[in-house]
Amino acid sequence: MKGSDGEIIRLSGITQDITDSKARESKLIKATAQANKANLAKSEFLANMSHEIRTPLGVISGFSSLAQNKNVSPDELNSYLEIIGNSSNQVLRIVDDILDLSKVEAGKIFFENEKFNFLKFLIEFDEIFQFRALEKGIQFELSIIDKLPQFVIADSTRVKQVLNNLVGNAIKFTQKGLVKFVIKFNQETQIFKFEVHDSGVGIKQKDIGKLFKPFSQVDPSATRKFGGAGLGLILSKKLCNHMEGDLYLKSSTYEEGSVFVAKIKLRVPSKTTYSNSFVDCSHTSAPEPEKHKSKLEGFKILLVDDAPENRMLYNIILTKNGALTTMASDGAEGLEVSQNKSFDLLIIDIQMPKLNGHELVEKLRELGYKVPIIALTAHAMKDEEKRAIKSGFDAYLTKPVSEKKLVSMASELLQSR
Repeated sequence: MKGSDGEIIRLSGITQDITDSKARESKLIKATAQANKANLAKSEFLANMSHEIRTPLGVISGFSSLAQNKNVSPDELNSYLEIIGNSSNQVLRIVDDILDLSKVEAGKIFFENEKFNFLKFLIEFDEIFQFRALEKGIQFELSIIDKLPQFVIADSTRVKQVLNNLVGNAIKFTQKGLVKFVIKFNQETQIFKFEVHDSGVGIKQKDIGKLFKPFSQVDPSATRKFGGAGLGLILSKKLCNHMEGDLYLKSSTYEEGSVFVAKIKLRVPSKTTYSNSFVDCSHTSAPEPEKHKSKLEGFKILLVDDAPENRMLYNIILTKNGALTTMASDGAEGLEVSQNKSFDLLIIDIQMPKLNGHELVEKLRELGYKVPIIALTAHAMKDEEKRAIKSGFDAYLTKPVSEKKLVSMASELLQSR
């Protein structure tokens, strides 16, 4: 408002505090930037995963075509089959790592604690990596500092997974020199300390922060050169955390080498011997006999699977081991066949048309079917196994299934029957 002389004598208006809205706007901008960064990291990760999976799949496809050539010699065929097998295992390892990481992230990882011979485990571990190092023309040295218990109670598969990743990485990134695996043990805390020293490519200081992040590669070009999906370290670290320990980089010098440390707590039985030498353990004793010999001779087995390739594969495995097999191509046919013929064992796929595996087994159990039944599935999650047992299956196998596992499980169920 202005006075008679034209001067402003009063002002009126509305004020509003926008501090909170500005703060929210700032947070939103930061969140968007982080989301974009995460999406870019995931895109790079998926591109790398595609490369790592498609590469061995291309090898499998290519050598499978070559193996079908009628003019291929027996030696060439064996060579092709070995390459196909190695490439298949490579794909399986990548898929297993992805599944394990997803289970760890979701808090659904399970540990099977059992008593096992830890010194014998180390002997076998040493033999494997001595051979792998020899193939690369480098040295591998295992050094035991403290006396170790002969037996521990833990999930041997998870312990092996951590150590395989750690030592495997060291050998992969070392072109010359030495990889040294040092083992220390504190009897009071029952903490094992595994140190892996290598003379490999090392890590630049600016890249160290990327080491234990999912969807992140320290150096994509190095990944291309040395291979790998980049999941080993983050997965191993999380597994160590679940075993009351940790995994970390102790030191690294670019182009000179690195030292990684894994700490895990393993329970030690009250009565066990301690040694810092392999000589004192059961290394010199006779090998343990196999628990389940193949005894499928004459047993009648019904195989129900909608994939003709799977039926062909499992039929070859079972008949080769003496079984008399009958096949059904879906759940409905499986139900009909099982009612018209008598069988000693059923092997049933989970995902099938008409009647899936769960529905088929539930119907069979309702009809009083007491024959043992094995579930086959491509789903490797623990929840699927629980659901299968709840449906009425006696056992559970995840695809791809090796001949040894399939025959061993079938034999076990038939003998227990």
